[in-house]
Amino acid sequence: MKKIFYFFLAVSSLLLLFGCAPEGPAAADGLALTVDEVSPAGITLTAENTSEAEYGYGAEFRLETPSADGGWSPVAPLDGVSWQQEDWLRRVPSGASKSLSYQWDWYYGQLPPGEYRILVPIMGENSNSDLVAAAPFTIS
Repeated sequence: MKKIFYFFLAVSSLLLLFGCAPEGPAAADGLALTVDEVSPAGITLTAENTSEAEYGYGAEFRLETPSADGGWSPVAPLDGVSWQQEDWLRRVPSGASKSLSYQWDWYYGQLPPGEYRILVPIMGENSNSDLVAAAPFTIS
């Protein structure tokens, strides 16, 4: 009986660790992105930091579309295109807001009408942990 109990305990633990883990990086607490302007070729956002921490962001971003299962699926880049942005790092201090602009037509092309979200990798103040800020938007 003990063997069965330990077997189910082990399987349950593995399911909790691997089967129910959130996909991708965690959200950056206290950092919100709002959409100011959007076009088929790019977006301008405002990052508002209401936390006690300072966050950093760079040139990297990803685009996703809603999937049939209720999640999100990556937008495929243009054929033969690789990520070749010059990287830079900007900071959003605690209590501050910053404007962010991203152009994607060079990588994704002009987006057709639809629902999307942009994911911006975020660097925390005390670590290089994987954080992300996301903002949904619509191309009309």
